[in-house]
Amino acid sequence: MNILKIILYTFICLPVLSYGAKPVALDEVFSLTENKGSRNFSGIAIVTKGKNVIFSHSNSPAANNKKSAISMNTPFIIGSLSKQVTAALVLREVDQGRLTLDDSISTYLPEIKQPWAAKVTIKHLLSHTSGIVKTTDSLNTEPGKVFAYSNLGYNLLGRLVSITSDQPYSSLATKLFTQCGMNNSISLAENRKQPITLINGFNEIELGKLEFVTPQISYSSIPSGGIISTAYDLAKWNQCLHKGNILSTHMHQEMVKEYSNRSHRWGHIGYGFGLQISKNLERAEWSHSGYVQGYISTMAYYPESDTSLIILENTSWNLKDINRVFYYHDKLREQLLPTL
Repeated sequence: MNILKIILYTFICLPVLSYGAKPVALDEVFSLTENKGSRNFSGIAIVTKGKNVIFSHSNSPAANNKKSAISMNTPFIIGSLSKQVTAALVLREVDQGRLTLDDSISTYLPEIKQPWAAKVTIKHLLSHTSGIVKTTDSLNTEPGKVFAYSNLGYNLLGRLVSITSDQPYSSLATKLFTQCGMNNSISLAENRKQPITLINGFNEIELGKLEFVTPQISYSSIPSGGIISTAYDLAKWNQCLHKGNILSTHMHQEMVKEYSNRSHRWGHIGYGFGLQISKNLERAEWSHSGYVQGYISTMAYYPESDTSLIILENTSWNLKDINRVFYYHDKLREQLLPTL
């Protein structure tokens, strides 16, 4: 077990961001100390407009007595941001004519013997409304009625696209990253064959006490949370997904349509396919966050201004206080929103 004792601060940021509104010093977010149980920021945060990085800030941890700088090209496990990739792969299969959103999962996953498999559709899995708790148990809710966040649902989608495409999920993801010019992105499974050096991850086992994490994500869980990427590659992902041609216009519209609702620390928000759809804002916001042992993440895209916010940290902060876990993520978003 290694303990993260020192946080070295490395700044690669532009001090002020303004689009004609009152200038906002985004870097000031990282000097705030008002949060209960104050913690350090350990990772990379960037804001992009179009293809241009207009703000960047990083803090670099010293792990194992070795200084390790974090940059826009440092690989992290991105956790549930991976669900966007899985959703896109499913929608590409729809575009290819190999499945439809209203197909029941029993058509493609006959190993699920429960009678409800004929009622649960691909759309239900994508929108977290399937009601599935375990593939061997009864449904918790009627399909399509209630939002219940489900990693299992997205892992089933990963198996499903492997079957319809006759290719491993990891290969499908890697080909998609190549198409998007994401040169430092890969699935955790593929990383075993083509090593990418992850930044060391840490888990806060109790307040202020961190332990080194060895990533342990099973192959079957990669579609829900096992993609490796960088801040710069994720900026490319937003451009490729929302401005490129990896999906038809119709399928992209389906992805960002509100199918269900969830309670969230940002308030009551909608959910599409692998994306949160914010309400009560003056502008559209498509977002997601991620949390796996050793890594947390947030990504938001604002289509009207073609702006991306991407934050990756290499510490999974103690979940007893979710607002503290995502403190800097939420504060940076709050500072950014008035400038859009």
